[in-house]
Amino acid sequence: MIVKKNWQTVPLRQLVISQKGKKPQWIAEKRFDDSVPYLDIETLEHGETLRYSDQYSTTIATSNDLLIVADGSRSGLIFRGVDGAVGSTILCLTPIKINSAFLFYFLKSKYFFLTSNKTGDSIPHLNTELFFDLQVPFPPISEQLKIVESLESSWLEFEKEFNSHNFESEKSLKKELHFLDKHASVNENDYSLKGFKNSLFSFFFKDNTLFPNARFNSGVKLKEVVDSIDYGTAKPMGTQPIGTPILRIPNLKDFFIDQTNLKYAVLTESEYGKLKLKKDDILLIRSNGSISLLGKSCLVTEKEIGMGFAGYLLRLRVKSEMLNAKYLNYCLHSPEIRSQIESIERSSSGVNNINTKEVLNLEINIPDLKYQVKISEKIEILLGSINKAEVENFNSKNNLENLQNAILDNAFSSIANDHGENVDDQLLAEILSEKGNFEKKLKEFKKVQSIKANEMFMSSKDQTKIIEHIKKFTLKEFGDKKDTLSEIQINKIKEDAILSFRDFDYDDFSSIFLELTQDKINKNDPDPFFTTTKQDGKIVIKVR
Repeated sequence: MIVKKNWQTVPLRQLVISQKGKKPQWIAEKRFDDSVPYLDIETLEHGETLRYSDQYSTTIATSNDLLIVADGSRSGLIFRGVDGAVGSTILCLTPIKINSAFLFYFLKSKYFFLTSNKTGDSIPHLNTELFFDLQVPFPPISEQLKIVESLESSWLEFEKEFNSHNFESEKSLKKELHFLDKHASVNENDYSLKGFKNSLFSFFFKDNTLFPNARFNSGVKLKEVVDSIDYGTAKPMGTQPIGTPILRIPNLKDFFIDQTNLKYAVLTESEYGKLKLKKDDILLIRSNGSISLLGKSCLVTEKEIGMGFAGYLLRLRVKSEMLNAKYLNYCLHSPEIRSQIESIERSSSGVNNINTKEVLNLEINIPDLKYQVKISEKIEILLGSINKAEVENFNSKNNLENLQNAILDNAFSSIANDHGENVDDQLLAEILSEKGNFEKKLKEFKKVQSIKANEMFMSSKDQTKIIEHIKKFTLKEFGDKKDTLSEIQINKIKEDAILSFRDFDYDDFSSIFLELTQDKINKNDPDPFFTTTKQDGKIVIKVR
């Protein structure tokens, strides 16, 4: 790595424009007109778009930006920018006069520092004061690029070794599942563990050569083999172990129930009688923002007998003389059942639901009971091998991540020790000038966003109501003013509007305010409600 003397350091707050992510008005699992990828942590980690959002009611990132988790246990985790809508737990950082990749690696080197200095009691948050006070080394752009090139060439070697290890591990696993190669529709080049699981389920839940005497009844609706289906409780719950332990969505993991972070509710005898879980009950998620979690199921074991279950879950009890509960639980994870669940029409509000009627109309293939048991036992053994490989991959990925962070920490620590002059006035003036120009463009962009959002999500009736409210409040408070409105007075109008209308925020006010400086009070009036004029070279506002 080439380093020069006399590099300056610049506070991070001067080098970035920061925007907090915001939950959009419209989220969907599939693309729609003018939609963009919704960038939550899961999407950023796996590089796979799971949901889409409108691009007008939220913060928009570009590939030149950096994205850092600001809320929750993953706070401090940083990602390269992606074009899309920024999730509500993420900060979007736009670099100013510094190479985006160089800044990314510098901030990545501070991961351990940031995670060990989180704020918040129950929910951890990024310590933004410490974060934005970070002193960033600022070599010339040519040196920044050389440092990035040096770091990334090192990464290639480590990642090549990591990918090679995982490929051989998964290839070896596929040999263990050799019957799938011959009999199931598996892409020979796809050694992903998710692909193995899907192939495994698809193979077993229809006529197959491993159990040639198992004759499947196809297209059996669950209502024919399920004895009862019930909703959970919506009663208030607490963390104190008072009352009955209640299983919730976070307790449902892949194929098993996790009893950590249990909550409790005080139930009447009648309520408990309806909610009490028995061995071989199946719990199924009936409502969730993520389509991948909708319909996810777990089998109740002896450990969960006597517990209750929450309102976003359904409980299924099978007709045991016709259907093995473990077999049904595995069926519900198969690609064939997942496609049935995901094909049901969803709400554009972003919350996906499946009701009892829809669940009971799901179709599965079932053989005789003895083969249901044999198939379930075989699946359980093979899933154990897949889960072992998943743990190995997770550990090796963590080791790679820790190694990369250690290299970065060492690299930037040595740079900071050798180069530590504070930023000079000339460089700071150049940074602030470029930052100011970008902020102006961002302000104009947000104004256009806000107007478009109002057109899409606010009815003309709502707009009229808000406009009339603002006029009435303004005339009451400042109707007798002959001079211009001060910034404090305009903010008072803004705050009143935001407090008076649900889901109405600063961006919404900006677009409505813009309309009030353009629209006339009535058709015959030549002037808008607010008039603008120049005073001492500045645009000022008066009330009509």
